[in-house]
Amino acid sequence: MVARRKVKAAEPFSLREFLPYQLAVLADYTSSRFAEVYSERFGLSIPEWRVLATVGECSMLRAKDIEAERHLHKTVVSRAIAKLRARGLLELKNNVQDRRESFLLLTPNGRKLYGEIVPLARVYSDGILGSLSAVERAGLQRGLERMMQHVDAERQRSA
Repeated sequence: MVARRKVKAAEPFSLREFLPYQLAVLADYTSSRFAEVYSERFGLSIPEWRVLATVGECSMLRAKDIEAERHLHKTVVSRAIAKLRARGLLELKNNVQDRRESFLLLTPNGRKLYGEIVPLARVYSDGILGSLSAVERAGLQRGLERMMQHVDAERQRSA
């Protein structure tokens, strides 16, 4: 639950200092800039990269696991999976315990592509964080992780 405090109407407000705005601007800029890298070099869209990265990171997953883990709409995930499968980067493996669902796996070509993009992602991330000291980086990471945990808990309560 979000804490509420009384705000006076005359209290100054700066959109630039508003956390949701700051996060949105940073997310949009950093995501679109890195998308330029993998889009130009590897022909992937943002959702395709996120699905590929999630399967590469977590191995056998179901589409609904990706939707929940990455906060993506099922239509977006479904389309990305279809495109990645058409390119021979993802394959489906039937769940022997429940034949109604399948697990997603990277193909050898998918693993190769994942292995090429991940180092680029690390370099890109390090470049963004380069303006921060090691202490600031650690503090930022801790703060972001706590906020992500809060968001996950809120989403679970409202589901």
